[in-house]
Amino acid sequence: MEYRHPLMVIFLTFFTFGIYYIVWIVKTKNEMNRHHAVYLLPAWSLLIPFYNLYWLWCYAKGVETVTQGKRSAGEVLLLLFFLYMFGMAILQTDFNKIYIPKQVSED
Repeated sequence: MEYRHPLMVIFLTFFTFGIYYIVWIVKTKNEMNRHHAVYLLPAWSLLIPFYNLYWLWCYAKGVETVTQGKRSAGEVLLLLFFLYMFGMAILQTDFNKIYIPKQVSED
């Protein structure tokens, strides 16, 4: 997982009028897929009305897996629905605890 400062997540979401929310959720989904073998649905399916609720539930289950049960799927869903960018910051704090640095190639 990539390290991001939780306050920056709030700041960027606020000043991009919520666009960063989609960017953040897709980036973290890709990181979960890549590093932790959690398969989540393709990002484009997030744009389909009503199906995006199922997509968000699958994302929440992925967060539950990656955090090894420290955040339940229901809790993640509630954080993202009701606390929005503050919920993102809370989840980013959890992601930062499992931060995996990028490997630097020596060329």
